[in-house]
Amino acid sequence: MRLILTTHARERMSERNITEDDVNKVLAGYVERVEGGASVRYKGVGATRNVMLKVWIVAKSDIPGKVKVVKSVAWEGE
Repeated sequence: MRLILTTHARERMSERNITEDDVNKVLAGYVERVEGGASVRYKGVGATRNVMLKVWIVAKSDIPGKVKVVKSVAWEGE
C-alpha cells in the first residue's frame, strides 16, 4: 500500500516516535475503523510498540488499492 504523509502527519510521527512501519501495520491489520466526515480513523497495534496506534486518513483516499493520504497519528493514551 502506498502512503502520502502530510506535513502534519510527519511532524506528529517525529514527535511521537512513530514509524511508517507502525502506520502500515495499523492500516493492514486494524481492530477498529471509524468514519467521520472528511476523515477515517484506524486503530491497531503498531509495529514498534505493543500499544494501540490511531491513524487518520483523508476519507476520499480510503479506497482499496489506492494511495492513502495520512493526516495524523497518535499513540492511544498520549
